[in-house]
Amino acid sequence: MLNFLKDKNIIKSNQVLGVHCFLQSSGDMLIDYVLLSKSKGKLNIEKTGSLKGSIEQLAAEVTIHAPIFLSIDGKGILTRKVTPDPSKSLIHQAIPNASEDEFIVQQFGGIENQSFISIVRKDFLEDFLISLKLQKFSIIGLTIGCLKAANLWKLFDDLPSPLLVGNCLISCDDQHQLTDFSKEGADQSEVSYRIGDQDIASIYLLPYYHALTYYVPDADELQYPAIVEQFEEYTSKRIFSIAGWSSLTILFLVLLVNMMFFTSFSDKQKSLEAKVSGNKELLNKLKILKDELAWKEKILGQAGMIKINRMSYYADQIALTVPEEITLEKLEINPVVAKIRSQKEIEIQPDRMTIDGVARSSQVLNDWVHVLKQKSWIEDVSVINYSKDEKSTPGIFSIEIKIVRKNKI
Repeated sequence: MLNFLKDKNIIKSNQVLGVHCFLQSSGDMLIDYVLLSKSKGKLNIEKTGSLKGSIEQLAAEVTIHAPIFLSIDGKGILTRKVTPDPSKSLIHQAIPNASEDEFIVQQFGGIENQSFISIVRKDFLEDFLISLKLQKFSIIGLTIGCLKAANLWKLFDDLPSPLLVGNCLISCDDQHQLTDFSKEGADQSEVSYRIGDQDIASIYLLPYYHALTYYVPDADELQYPAIVEQFEEYTSKRIFSIAGWSSLTILFLVLLVNMMFFTSFSDKQKSLEAKVSGNKELLNKLKILKDELAWKEKILGQAGMIKINRMSYYADQIALTVPEEITLEKLEINPVVAKIRSQKEIEIQPDRMTIDGVARSSQVLNDWVHVLKQKSWIEDVSVINYSKDEKSTPGIFSIEIKIVRKNKI
């Protein structure tokens, strides 16, 4: 997984520092650096600088969070043009009696039968890299000498030849292949070159190219074990850092969505609880009203008021059905069973009505009785008596109406 991600742009830093160190015979260093930043897919030179001193001074001047592509030149660095000889190693082509285990050699391209190499002692390079690591620098790329700047022609073919790179003057042919170099450039005045939409001074060309190779990889990088180890370490830190922040972001989003759902459901719960509380109050009020109604009905029923009002209503309804051919003379509600006698309880016929009247004919009376029987609150209607003296005179009748009890309706 790490090998898959290490070359992906998503894990690369938005800043990278290109540094060129020129080691002087006095022991001091001339350090030129370019801080390159990436924003919205565009590379910009954020900062350039030069200083004379030590690695500690560089650490004090620039950020140590950005990865560094480094090149070293000057004292202890040997650069030669050689004629390739398959029978000899690169180091022996420049230094015949040198031990291969004591030197680091980097080769640069050239024309046919001609190549260029830069050489540095391994112990010297190790000490130099340790001093950088002590300052918390992450060195993820290394170049020996200044000839790596010849690759600029591959990216920007409008650059002139010869090209002044720091204190080194390099030349190329029409195919942009390195043909020659000299250190005579130290005697020349500093010049600027137009690269894209930026003007870059000659002393910053090499550190600029180093920084650029972080985003535009160079296949000819020096695969030195200590540098490869730092590159892997830095890449792993970036992956775990991005993974950590991504996890925190996802967790935050999950918590935010969870909080939104919780807030929404909490609001709905409060709304429903308010409705339930309101409904409970209404139910309690309804129960109280029902209890009051039952109590009042009981009181009024004991007093006979409900029944009286009900029977009065039924009497009004009966009166509305009386046809013109019938004349009512008497209506008794709950008629007495027997004559009223002193000191004796009065007996009545509950839910009864007796009606006396005069009807023009028995047919008219029968029709009226039939109409009364259609009422839902009348249980039965019976004709008690009907009599008439002559054909031309109306008949006298008595009927009894039985009212349906309330609990049957």
